[in-house]
Amino acid sequence: MGTFENYMQENRSNFDDVDLLPGHMDRFLKKQSSHKLRLSLWTTLSAAASIAVILMLTALLSVYYNNQFTNEFANSSSKNDRQLYEIEAYYRSQLLIRYKAIEQIAETTNPQAEKDAKQLISDFEKEKISLKTEYDKTPQKELLLGAMYQSYQAQIDALDRIQKSLEEEENK
Repeated sequence: MGTFENYMQENRSNFDDVDLLPGHMDRFLKKQSSHKLRLSLWTTLSAAASIAVILMLTALLSVYYNNQFTNEFANSSSKNDRQLYEIEAYYRSQLLIRYKAIEQIAETTNPQAEKDAKQLISDFEKEKISLKTEYDKTPQKELLLGAMYQSYQAQIDALDRIQKSLEEEENK
């Protein structure tokens, strides 16, 4: 400790009984209240800035993650677009299952049938592309959804016929 602090410690009892100068307490309270006002203003501004930063980060992250989804899913805002996405997802899985079954049977019985199935799928794929192009242009999307549904159903029926004929050929 320094000399001033030692002097204060040694003579503390002498200072405790001395009255303050007039106006000293008022000046002290005024300084204290202005300090509190500055502190509360600083706290409020800090909280507002923190909230603004959090909101800005949330907005930026939502934009970033929304751009990560596929365009097909992100752009499908209407009911018809969602239906198209669901129809395609379902029927593509069904076509794949049937094609794989034909592929397995054709290995042992008739390799030409696998080529025929591939050709059939590529022909229907061309038709699907033209329907999808038309779908994007037309306002009557329900009609084209029906046409796409029928196209997929025709593909499945054709693949089922090929699979059935291969199974019959295999059983002979």
